[in-house]
Amino acid sequence: MVTSVVAPQGTQDGGIVVSVNGSNFIPGATVTFGGVAGTEVDVQSCQTPTDCRVIKVLVPSHAPGMVTVQVTNPGGGSGSLANGFEYVPRRVGIFVDNTVNAFGGIVGDGVGICWGDYDNDGDQDVFRPTTGAFFTTFRLLRNNGSGNFTDVTASAGLDTALGNQRSCAWGDHDNDGDLDLYVVYSSGLNALYRNNANGTFTNIAATAAVGGALGSPADTDAAWADYDQDGYLDLLLVYQSTGGSLRSHQLFHNNGNSTFTDVAASAGLALQKYTEVCKWADYDNDGYPDLYLVNLQGESDQLFHNNRNGTFTDVTALAGIVEDFHCWNALWADLNDDGLQDLFCSSVSTTPGQNFRLWVNAGNGTFFDWSANSGVQTTSCSGFGGAITALDKDNDGDIDLYVGCDKNDRLL
Repeated sequence: MVTSVVAPQGTQDGGIVVSVNGSNFIPGATVTFGGVAGTEVDVQSCQTPTDCRVIKVLVPSHAPGMVTVQVTNPGGGSGSLANGFEYVPRRVGIFVDNTVNAFGGIVGDGVGICWGDYDNDGDQDVFRPTTGAFFTTFRLLRNNGSGNFTDVTASAGLDTALGNQRSCAWGDHDNDGDLDLYVVYSSGLNALYRNNANGTFTNIAATAAVGGALGSPADTDAAWADYDQDGYLDLLLVYQSTGGSLRSHQLFHNNGNSTFTDVAASAGLALQKYTEVCKWADYDNDGYPDLYLVNLQGESDQLFHNNRNGTFTDVTALAGIVEDFHCWNALWADLNDDGLQDLFCSSVSTTPGQNFRLWVNAGNGTFFDWSANSGVQTTSCSGFGGAITALDKDNDGDIDLYVGCDKNDRLL
C-alpha cells in the first residue's frame, strides 16, 4: 500500500531522491514512476520482514505532469498511488527581473551591496551603500520572505548622517550569533554597527578602535577574516595612497572583547598603495586565509601568503600572477572543481585581451593564466567590469560568473 510520496523542497524532476511511504513493502521491491523504473531503491523502516514503511528511491526522468507511483514486491504483490508524483520541469539558467517588486522605488546609485541574514530568520537581507548621486543615505532592507523587502534603516538605528559610503562587510565580530556590519565611508570615520539581536544596531567603532582615519587618502574597502585562527574575526581596511597623500593599510586584530588592535606593521601589511579591493581566501588549503590586493594607479596587484604566525609574505612573483593596473575587481572561486581557489579579475580596460583574466590554482603555490583557454580573454565590457558574482546558474555543479559593467551592460 502506497500512501504518499515526499520530495525534497524545490523542483520535482528526475534525478532527485524521494521517500515513498506506505506499508507492507519488502526488501528488494521495485518502484516505477509512470511506468519508468526508479533506481537506487532502499527499503527502510521495517516493522517486520514483510512490513517496511519507507522506500528511498532516485526518480527517473519523465515528461512533465502527474504520474502513478507503483511499488512491486519481489515474488508479486504491489500497491500504487494514482497521481502520486508530479514532474515539474526545471527552470534553470532563467532569470526574471524582480527589482520593482522586491525594492519598489529604492533603486539608483548603489555602489555595491552586502547580503546577510542579520535577523536570523533564514532570509538574506541587504545593506546598500550609496554615493549620494540620487539618494543621500544608505539603506538596510529586510527580506520579508515573500520576494520583497522593507526599508528598516531608521528603525534599525543606523546613522544616516555620516556621509557617503564606499563598501560594507557583514561579520559576527563578537561571536554572539548575530551578524554585525562594518561600513566604509568615503569621508569621515567608518562605522562598526553591533547587532543588538532585536532588529537594531549600535555604532561601536570608537570604542572598538576601528574607525579608520579622517582626511586624504580615503579608505576604500574592508574585509573580515580570522587570519590568526583564534576564533574571532579580524578586519582589514585598505586606503588609496597616491603621490604625496599616503596612508598605511590597517589590519585590526580582534581582541575578543569588542576592541581591536592595529597590527598591520608587525604583520607586514602596513602598505601605502592605491588599493581598490581586498579579498581573503585560503588558496593553499592550509587552514589560514591569504590575501589578494587589487591595486590601481600603475601599481601591480599583490598576493600575500599567510605565514600562520601573524605575518604575511608577498608571494605575487613566486605565484606567477602578473596583474599590472588593469584589474579593477577580483573574485576567489573554485572554477574548475579541483578543491582549490582560483582567481578571476575584471578590468578597467575595454580592450579585448586585457579586460578579464583567469588565474588557475596549480596546487603548488603557483597560478597559471588560463584566460585564453577559458574564453574570458576575448570578452570585454563597454566599460570597466566592476561587480563580480560567482554562482551555479544552471545547477550543473560548475561555477558560473556574472560581471556587471559600468556602461549598463553585463556578462554571464
